[in-house]
Amino acid sequence: MNDVEINKDANGYGSFIIHHENQPAGEMTFQLSGNKITVDHTEVEPEFEGKGLAKKMFLEMIDYARENKLKVIANCSYVKAQMQKNKDQYADVS
Repeated sequence: MNDVEINKDANGYGSFIIHHENQPAGEMTFQLSGNKITVDHTEVEPEFEGKGLAKKMFLEMIDYARENKLKVIANCSYVKAQMQKNKDQYADVS
């Protein structure tokens, strides 16, 4: 089971954290500012790579952006690649 939780502080810094088999397995960090979510970094622990966990965090972030009417600023190479590869699918948040 893969559960994604969102943590954020009062200053707008936060992360999406994914768990795999009840263990922290990856994190996507971000900062909120105005109507933007800037994603800085995505990382999955080596022992959990290849299970699609980064994609699950990415999709959770996209859902969060859509629900909160945010534009995604991709400073993270993984997020940038996903958004460029699927431009039409994510045009509403880019």
